[in-house]
Amino acid sequence: MFVERMAKTYLLKHFFQHILLALFLIGTAQIMSAQSGMIFRQINEANSVMAKEPDKALGLIQSALKESYAQKNERGEAFCYNSLGALNYQLGRYPLSIDNYQKAINIFLKIKEKEGLYNSEKYIAIAYEGKGELEEALSRYEKLLVKIQEYGKTDDEIDIRRRMARIYQLRDNTGKAQFQFQCISSLEQKRGNVPGYIDNLNDWGSYNIQQQDTGQAIDNYQNAIDLSEKKGSQEQVQQSYENLSSVYRGKRDVGRELATRSAANQSYQKSQNKKGEVTNQLEMGKLYLQEGNADKAISYFKASIDLSKELGELAATVDSSKSEKKEKRATLILPSVASPSKTNVSLNGISNIPDTIPAIALVSNREKEAQTKLQQEAYENLAKAYEQRGELKEALLTYKRAAAMADSLATLRDFALREALDMSGKLAERDDKILRMQQDQALQQAALRQQRNISLLLMLGFVTLLIAGFFILRNYRAKRRANKLLALRSLRSQMNPHFIFNSLNSINSFISKNDERSANRYLSNFSRLMRTVMEHSSHDFVPLSAELQVLELYLSLEHFRFADKFEYSFEVDPAIQADQIEVPPMLIQPYIENAIWHGLRYKEALGHLRVAFRQEGGKLIGIVEDDGIGRARSQELKTKNQRTHTSTGLKNTAQRVELINSLYGKRVSVSMANLDDGQEDCGTRVEIVIPYKESV
Repeated sequence: MFVERMAKTYLLKHFFQHILLALFLIGTAQIMSAQSGMIFRQINEANSVMAKEPDKALGLIQSALKESYAQKNERGEAFCYNSLGALNYQLGRYPLSIDNYQKAINIFLKIKEKEGLYNSEKYIAIAYEGKGELEEALSRYEKLLVKIQEYGKTDDEIDIRRRMARIYQLRDNTGKAQFQFQCISSLEQKRGNVPGYIDNLNDWGSYNIQQQDTGQAIDNYQNAIDLSEKKGSQEQVQQSYENLSSVYRGKRDVGRELATRSAANQSYQKSQNKKGEVTNQLEMGKLYLQEGNADKAISYFKASIDLSKELGELAATVDSSKSEKKEKRATLILPSVASPSKTNVSLNGISNIPDTIPAIALVSNREKEAQTKLQQEAYENLAKAYEQRGELKEALLTYKRAAAMADSLATLRDFALREALDMSGKLAERDDKILRMQQDQALQQAALRQQRNISLLLMLGFVTLLIAGFFILRNYRAKRRANKLLALRSLRSQMNPHFIFNSLNSINSFISKNDERSANRYLSNFSRLMRTVMEHSSHDFVPLSAELQVLELYLSLEHFRFADKFEYSFEVDPAIQADQIEVPPMLIQPYIENAIWHGLRYKEALGHLRVAFRQEGGKLIGIVEDDGIGRARSQELKTKNQRTHTSTGLKNTAQRVELINSLYGKRVSVSMANLDDGQEDCGTRVEIVIPYKESV
């Protein structure tokens, strides 16, 4: 029960820990999303007010940019530069606009924001056109067309082709301009957009006039009028009539211009377009005055003045209404007008994509100035009409009114200039703040880059030291290994001097006794043994079968010399695959030699030597057993006989075992013990364990 309670407590504890962690992560995400949403709300609001309140728009963009820097929100930063580019374009500050759009493009490329990149590339091309760099604009338009056609943005394609046609028109490239107009017509017809097709006819007509092809221009304008009236689009009807009137004016065909303007006047009245009617009435009055018909001219001039005054009163009323709405609007929180998308909506429901910004000219409130100028022109022409009719007193009075209008116009222009200067100062102040903010950001980024570079250099230095240390250590180990291998081969090539010396004495003894046959036999076996030992001395490992042959040959030579001292047996486990196992050469021989020379040779009775090999797992076990006098008595006999020679066989073998274990990671071990402690001749048992490797 206790264990179950502990388990349940542990599970509940970790469950609540995970719940708290999840709530923390969700809260963090909501805070970050809310901050990001605030950036884009400010950008959207700036986009909506920049046409009429550029100072406010610039302030909002400045705030959004500052927040983007603080949050390291590159997406927000890119859209801030995009909106800043649009604002500067609308203010006619084309170099700044181009710089802003280029910064937006660089960030959009970095974060792979496809739609933002497309819009910035489109508007920077338009900004180059506004700056007058037509070649650069045209080059960018041509590249942009590829993307536009890929994305299927027909509206943008028509707009860009219209701009390209205008540039070709300025460069007198007739063929390419004509081609663009034809493409626009095809696109508009394909999607059934009659208003767009009419606009293209009007643009095409303007191009015809530039090419002095007035006949084609009249045809295009007339087609535009017919289609507009059929469609019921009075605005396009009026524009087409105005264009056609300008053709007749250029041809000095007063009659047809009057007829065209008369038809246009009906359209203005039908659509209640009083602004257009004011201008049209004035132009008709001027035509009648030109023809010497002062009566009709006076009626049109008066009508134009009355309509203009009416428009001025209407504008004042609208301005008052707007100011009231503006005061109320300040207390409202405006929702984002961008369309929410599945992948770009934050947790608070605000879209993270700013509204698209049309790069159009700055719209300012100059209605009063325009109407005052029209009234001045109308009064001047009305005075001329009175003068033509001989009403000099009325003409003088009208001239005075025209002069008053001129004074009003000058006052309005002076006010507009002061307002523009004031706005320019405010914008310059905002620009300076944004510039300082950008410089601070650039300095921070430079500091971060420098810090990153220093860290990289330190890491590179550390890695270099590690690599150098690695190579130094590897060279050191290689030298140590080479030295060990050299020492191992040196030890391996040594034979017990006793054996060589006594073997030569035995051969000499056989020769002195004229036992030539025994001497030859002994010498032959000895030479075979020496040759095999020398061959094996160049190898660290040899096949077990070859090593067994060496040991058997060695035993036969020793037994040939000491046949009256011992008998021997040589046993090899049949399970051992001697040809597949590799062992260090001459590792067991010194122990056999030691058993014969220091154990069996001093035994009074006939001794026995047993050499056996068996296999256990991946280990070869060699056993050397003798029933000789034992290690203790052998040491005593050496002392008594004052044997000053110390055998190097076992010492060399111990060093070889140590080197083999160090070089090859083996675990070769040697153990020695008395064979039978209860006997006077206790004998010796040596067990050598050799982890072997199979030959390939």
